[in-house]
Amino acid sequence: FNFLRYQTDDIERREDGIFVTTKDEDGVITVHGFYSFTAPDGKLYQVNFVADENGYQPHVKFDR
Repeated sequence: FNFLRYQTDDIERREDGIFVTTKDEDGVITVHGFYSFTAPDGKLYQVNFVADENGYQPHVKFDR
């Protein structure tokens, strides 16, 4: 389990998630996983993603 914590002038945020990197038989590297954070609106957001030769492909869910 990984986490990233950062702060800007107007927000401090911690993102928790899992990131897995794989390489297929053609040498294509793929990173997939998820991270979550609580936004200033108080909602918990979860971002599931795949990053590969086609770019970064996020899918966002949030609790109301």
